[in-house]
Amino acid sequence: MPSFNQFPVDQPNNAIDVHLRSDRAVNQYHIHMLARLRDPEDGYDAEFRGLAIENENEILGVTIHSVPGDALISAMTEETARELGTEHARRFPDIRGVTGPEPCAWAFVRGAGADVEKTTVIMQQGLFTLERVSEVPAASGRCRPAEPSDAEQLQTWLNEFSAEALPTDPPPDEAAGKRLASNGRCMIWEREDGVPTSFTNNPRRVHGLWAIGPVYTPPEHRGFGYASSLVEHISRYALANGADACTLFTDLANPVSNRIYERIGYRRVGSFATLRWP
Repeated sequence: MPSFNQFPVDQPNNAIDVHLRSDRAVNQYHIHMLARLRDPEDGYDAEFRGLAIENENEILGVTIHSVPGDALISAMTEETARELGTEHARRFPDIRGVTGPEPCAWAFVRGAGADVEKTTVIMQQGLFTLERVSEVPAASGRCRPAEPSDAEQLQTWLNEFSAEALPTDPPPDEAAGKRLASNGRCMIWEREDGVPTSFTNNPRRVHGLWAIGPVYTPPEHRGFGYASSLVEHISRYALANGADACTLFTDLANPVSNRIYERIGYRRVGSFATLRWP
């Protein structure tokens, strides 16, 4: 019979790590979050709960739950997700949302006893990975690293991206642009006349897998291929500097961006959903 184990998220746990590494693309957020939570000089300004389901010393699934916030579930079977949802709701009755692989997220909702008919799909995202870059027509201009002087522009773009793509989430804090401009991983595409048109970032590096995102181009600069060239450039850079693969999430409601990434060489390997209930 499966058993459940509430684990401290700020302490090393080899069994949890082995489970998460078994699917580094799907579990990249878990791996990244736990690394930060275990780092005494990093971390988050929130409380986190960890809950694992295991059988005969093998971890079958994991949730990391920010308080308040949604449960983030790892790769697992739908049956395991249902059982974990039931136990999670029993231990933490304040839970009202889940993010994870879409079929498992729905199984978790049912296991938690939520009314599926009243559950809202907040976001559906495609998970894409790339191991080899395909050349796309180059946009005019160049890719360059962000600099501290870009902080104000990046803050504006972050606010616009959040309002457009994440309308139910809190807006970025006032220092987000400054952090992005100085993190050494943010890239900007600018036209030949020096006007910046797009940006992206490399927020996670997980066991050789480099995450790309967000990718944002303001409306007045769309349709010129700037974002395509930017993603192609940063993907090539990643593969030439230690990554064996790249990954990104896309909004499944935006088929245009999905086609763009596929032309660069990204292939969809799954879908994620954020679900919330009353």
